[in-house]
Amino acid sequence: MLNAMKEKRILKAMKETPSEVYFGFRRGLSCIDNIATLITDIHMANKERKFTGAVFLDSVGIFDNVIPEALLTLLIKYGLPTKIITFIKATITHHNLTGYAAGINFQRRQTTRGLPQGSILSPILFNLYLALSCTCLPETVKIITYAEDIAIYYSNGNLEHIKDQLNPAIDNLKNFLRHLGLTISPIKSQCDHFYLPDFLEFVYNSRHFDPQIDTETGFRIRNDPNILDSFNLFLSSLKQDASFYTDSSKMVSNSDSPDGVGYVVYSPGLNFEFLAISQALNIIINKGIKRAVIFSDSLSVFTSLQNPILSGRTHHWILQIRNSLFNCNRLGLETKLLWIPSHCGITGNERVNLLAKECTFQILSFLVNVTPTSIPSSKSLQKRKHLIY
Repeated sequence: MLNAMKEKRILKAMKETPSEVYFGFRRGLSCIDNIATLITDIHMANKERKFTGAVFLDSVGIFDNVIPEALLTLLIKYGLPTKIITFIKATITHHNLTGYAAGINFQRRQTTRGLPQGSILSPILFNLYLALSCTCLPETVKIITYAEDIAIYYSNGNLEHIKDQLNPAIDNLKNFLRHLGLTISPIKSQCDHFYLPDFLEFVYNSRHFDPQIDTETGFRIRNDPNILDSFNLFLSSLKQDASFYTDSSKMVSNSDSPDGVGYVVYSPGLNFEFLAISQALNIIINKGIKRAVIFSDSLSVFTSLQNPILSGRTHHWILQIRNSLFNCNRLGLETKLLWIPSHCGITGNERVNLLAKECTFQILSFLVNVTPTSIPSSKSLQKRKHLIY
């Protein structure tokens, strides 16, 4: 009964603290409110075309490691009456602990740290103990806590800037907790990036830009009795500074290891077709090639690129390619995508097809989130990892 009376007086003092940062052990709030706040901030950042980086931290033995002297100093700072502080001091300092086994008293110890387990005051006092944790962070970095679980996050359009803000913020928070006798569990802590939805990651104009994509020439060449001569004649009529051939190949594994997938960008002198096309566009942009043609035998990718209806269900790599094509146009780089028939003796296409097959057997690899469909969905893209050479 006495603790309940003191609880009401302490709750009044909590109004003087930054109460929006902690959600645990508070009337009318729950873990759902904590998560909803984080998700809402992520969505708000997405609408402003920003990424969100978050670090989730877990404190070790929160109630057992509270330093009573530090807590009492904070309570004085919050303006609690002297009588209440005296009462709290009597309940949290110099505890006598007795150990029992099979009903037998076998050990007696005294502790000078921690909050009493089972007391209705302990959760509220712990909230007050961590209430000023936001003061050690930059104003742009947000923090929310639920008991021993802490999340700090920051939103910005640049991922490197997010890293530059969160790294010192973590160090400051670790020092703050260390002065309070608390430590962070590295095993239970993790860092995550919340990316923009696919259709928001790229500028609006890139989604409504009309790229130069030609599939009719490829059909005309395929229907010609002499395909190779027809293609060479067309190639000689182009006034390009560079030409690129792209292809991909998949090796199905019979073991538990991931399938091997290779994609190649081949330029004379220099299904994952969308990865190869995207890489070719990166080369064009980085080298500033004024006039370039990308040849590919993937009609499904070109059809998807020509589709004027784009939405949140449009695959990420299609949006990425359209964005790269838009950047080429913005930089004055005349880039054209041209479909060609496969396995018809076209030198560049045959060469890149052979290289793609060879890549699936290479030892060196790196992991990338993709799936072996011609145009995978965004959901399946996140579920499976395959080897890309």
